[in-house]
Amino acid sequence: MPRRALHSLVLCIAASPCLGAQAAWRLAAASPSARVTPGFEYDSVANRVLAFGGFNGSQFGDTYAFENGAWSTVQANAAPLFSGGPAAAFDSARNRLVEYGRAWTGSPDALTYEFDGAQWFERDDLAVLPFLINREMAFDESRGVCVMYGEGFTWEYDGNAWTQRFPATTPSPRIDYRMTYHAGRQTVVLHGGRPNTGVSSSFGDLWEFDGIDWTLLDDSGPPRVEHGFVYDSIRDRLVVFGGRDFLTVFDDTWEWDGNSWSAVNTATAPSARVHHGMAFDPTSGQVVMFGGAPQFFPPYFGDTWTYDGVNWTQGQFESPSERNHAAMAYDTARDKAILYGGFDEPLVELNGTWELEGPSWTQRFPATQPPASWGHVMTYDEQREVTVLVRTDGDLVSTHEVWEFDGDDWHLRGSAPQPRHAAIAYDSLRGRSLMFGGSDSPFTGFPPADDVLRAWDGNTWIDIPTASAPSPRQDHAMAYDRRRDRLVLFGGRVDGGVAFGDTWEFDGQDWHLITNSGPGQRYGMIMTYDIARDRTVLHGGRLFPGSGFADTWEWDGSSWTQVAPSSVQGPGAEHAGTYDSSRNRFVSFKNGLIYTYETSRPASDQGFGSGCVGTAGAPNLQTQPFGLPWIGDTLQLELTQLTPIILFPAFLVIGQDEIDVDLTPIQAIGCDLLVQPDFHILLANQFGAATASIPIPADPALATQEFVMQGIAVDPLANPAGFTTSNGLRIVPGIR
Repeated sequence: MPRRALHSLVLCIAASPCLGAQAAWRLAAASPSARVTPGFEYDSVANRVLAFGGFNGSQFGDTYAFENGAWSTVQANAAPLFSGGPAAAFDSARNRLVEYGRAWTGSPDALTYEFDGAQWFERDDLAVLPFLINREMAFDESRGVCVMYGEGFTWEYDGNAWTQRFPATTPSPRIDYRMTYHAGRQTVVLHGGRPNTGVSSSFGDLWEFDGIDWTLLDDSGPPRVEHGFVYDSIRDRLVVFGGRDFLTVFDDTWEWDGNSWSAVNTATAPSARVHHGMAFDPTSGQVVMFGGAPQFFPPYFGDTWTYDGVNWTQGQFESPSERNHAAMAYDTARDKAILYGGFDEPLVELNGTWELEGPSWTQRFPATQPPASWGHVMTYDEQREVTVLVRTDGDLVSTHEVWEFDGDDWHLRGSAPQPRHAAIAYDSLRGRSLMFGGSDSPFTGFPPADDVLRAWDGNTWIDIPTASAPSPRQDHAMAYDRRRDRLVLFGGRVDGGVAFGDTWEFDGQDWHLITNSGPGQRYGMIMTYDIARDRTVLHGGRLFPGSGFADTWEWDGSSWTQVAPSSVQGPGAEHAGTYDSSRNRFVSFKNGLIYTYETSRPASDQGFGSGCVGTAGAPNLQTQPFGLPWIGDTLQLELTQLTPIILFPAFLVIGQDEIDVDLTPIQAIGCDLLVQPDFHILLANQFGAATASIPIPADPALATQEFVMQGIAVDPLANPAGFTTSNGLRIVPGIR
């Protein structure tokens, strides 16, 4: 990190103007779409398989991750579009995915790109290589270099430069072969291919490169081109699936055990294919395969299979069916979003219980379940660790019920006020669910219920008397702002009538009309409080039946700000949504798809190391509640467990490098210096605690920088040195 950036952070006297919102909607696809020639590599640092790029009539620039048996979208800029597919390998020494190829645009230049887990970037500082039309790459873990072979030439890349090697022996020039790293032999191995002279034959030979020379290991393997080829490090086997010899496309599996090749007869297998992606996942002990086609041309495959050494199993990525007027809540105890009910296009009510964990849906089948319903409301009671559902059973003659889900089963808890098309939110300060508005009937022409705010404490509903209140309404949205202790209400409508565009807040005692400006009149939107970003986020809705908004707004407690449209349009109206506090993102479900709203540059804080004990315990350094480091904002820190004597100050040391220096030799017994000090700030001891306010300049470059901090407290009675040290604190500023 440049010291200039650190200097700017520490010496800034007043916070710079805050940047505009950087959060955006993203589509969390269940799996990549059908394609051929995807890049497919195992990321041994993050323990996931990465799939990127590919072709299905046009080039893809997307990136996906496969982990724990599920796919998720990796939020990154576009992967490079390479002609004919990339040569790629994961450099585990530098935690970089390396890709080499020629741009799809037809540029004659050979390009090298790297992916750091968040961004693709060109290594334009490298010397330009001669372009190899046919090339493959593998990372040699024993030597820490990427090895690329193509057209009879061998090259190596160490992260700084490409270097050509001149082995005495090489495989014959060929195309459509495959390469991987054999950890058991600590060599890069190459299999198959065909002559690049147009001869209608293919190779079955197996070669290895040890960094000095290529050696022929076996020439009796299955002749293949355009196949899958990986090393199973658990069973010490090379695995081949599919591909073709010249005209015949195969669906068979072969293994090489270090001595000979053998065909594996599996009970099930993927269909015959070429140009699929294949990688070995040592975490699960399985080969993962995706995509391909029966030829290079359509139909393209989008299926995912795993192979455990005995059989192939096709991945089943289930998800709820398309639906409207469902409800979601986030179970913070189990880190799962809960979705219930709704209705499908034929207007059939649904009653399924689904759980979303990260990118994966799981349908639950509890012994007891609420009846099918739609237009119901849900929230999560963090104090009692249950999901609260309030629903209406019936149309003209309605029964109103409250149900609770404890993660294992649903329990009917009693009757409820009119909840259809109401809004509900959890008041975390007082441990209660607050519900307002709604209607007693799904049909038009019936008035909304009333203007009473009600609280559910797990046993009874309590009417909260207020001097003023929003007018009766339905299809409005509510969210609880934890930092300001405010229940925020927006919009809604009178059934069959005019929509509202007003913003109200309930402060625990009374309702207050804040503004009539902002997102404008609408109903059927979703709204949540983003804890990490300290914003109430509103999305979508409609003004009248048949219309629909796809815009997003943020409320900071004083004004609404419209978020600039992103490349992915949000879910729109009549969808279900909740806040995923584990991953710090707004999650929504609509039309069978998962949408997430989050920043691509999240702020983070993480403690490390430990403090040494003084007269009041070991000093503790942390950010204040809702005090994540955002650029253009002020970082609020607190140092606690200091000596209560206010005459003895403390210091905050800030640097760019972590260290671990035992201070016992200078009589600070048991204390460690964890930060290489570059700056320090004097802190006043306020009866055992101190605070620091550090304005963070609105410089986007700071969003990639890591800072480290530690508190040092004067404490004459703690040890002969007369001071103690706190834990360390890492911070990375983010962009809201």
